[in-house]
Amino acid sequence: MKKIGGIILLVAFAIFAVVNMVHDFRTNDPIEYFSQQPLSLLWVAAIAIAGGLVVFVFFRLSPLWQGRAELLALGLAASFLARVFCFERIRGIASGGIGLDRSGVAPGFAAGIGPGTDRPAAPATHCE
Repeated sequence: MKKIGGIILLVAFAIFAVVNMVHDFRTNDPIEYFSQQPLSLLWVAAIAIAGGLVVFVFFRLSPLWQGRAELLALGLAASFLARVFCFERIRGIASGGIGLDRSGVAPGFAAGIGPGTDRPAAPATHCE
């Protein structure tokens, strides 16, 4: 029974993926875009070829080195995401926003406070 559920889930995902690709193809008109900007198509092809080569080399590695490469890739992805999120937070602090709304309170933490409620919003804590 578990196998049938997995097959149904896989088929549903494949149908969704195909419908999504067809929708994106019809909505974004990639043929016109790449005919107007052929250099972009070359970049896409170069990225695809480089990705294919990386996968080919990865599967030629021994299982030990595959595990090390997976761990390295996971660490690099985590490091990249941490730097991006920290950069966004630092940029928010530098601009005076700190991710706060106009009342000076982080959104989601001021339940029941502000316009449309019985309690008034806190005064603004930064210059505009």
